[in-house]
Amino acid sequence: MKNQLLMTAALAASVMLGEANAGEKELTKHQVPKAVLEAFEKAYPNAKGVEFEKEMFEGKAAYEVEYKEDGKEYEVMYNAEGSLVQKEE
Repeated sequence: MKNQLLMTAALAASVMLGEANAGEKELTKHQVPKAVLEAFEKAYPNAKGVEFEKEMFEGKAAYEVEYKEDGKEYEVMYNAEGSLVQKEE
């Protein structure tokens, strides 16, 4: 009975995590709009380990860029026109 309860809890947690990331789609550098890529590369020329995702932000398509710089991890989000809409450390 205890194992069944643990398995049910684990399944529920994995379903909730899957739903939380359902709107995100990993992209290659070549799939990112040119305006987004140019804005990011101009603002963060020393970024390392760069990863791109497309997701929805306030009902519109947005492009999240995860990167490392000076030993810290950052996330920035741009709209399709290349304007910065959010930054997290």
